[in-house]
Amino acid sequence: MGNRSFDLSCSLRKEEENGTNLSPFVRKLFKEWDDRKARGLFHHDISSCETKVLPGEHNFVATLIEGRDQKKRPTQFGMNQVLQPFDSVKFNFTKVSPEEVIFTFKESQNDSVKYFDNVPHAVAASPTAILINVSECYTPLTVMPKS
Repeated sequence: MGNRSFDLSCSLRKEEENGTNLSPFVRKLFKEWDDRKARGLFHHDISSCETKVLPGEHNFVATLIEGRDQKKRPTQFGMNQVLQPFDSVKFNFTKVSPEEVIFTFKESQNDSVKYFDNVPHAVAASPTAILINVSECYTPLTVMPKS
């Protein structure tokens, strides 16, 4: 592996470009993520950042994003324990901008899948959501499962 460069188009994008059929979900996910990027919702443009695959069996990808520490949402509490008491005053995922929400969905009785375009997104009103991560690495997403 060594200093091999990392292709930011990722393997799923290559499959799409090569004509391989991707699921409607993945196509929609890419479309919505690209839309948020075009609207400037991310704090960083990583297309020119130094990125490399780290040596080792897991092929972890490292990206140097200069200034990321100054643009990210401030950490409002110490991370000295995994479970933190909920504090509605501090940042929590119900406070993300509706523009950061890519999908909201819920469990169905018959395992059917439906997309509802142009529906206002609100994390607090949906049991499960997929959000962009505005402090970007390539195609960053956060899955917000229902509690």
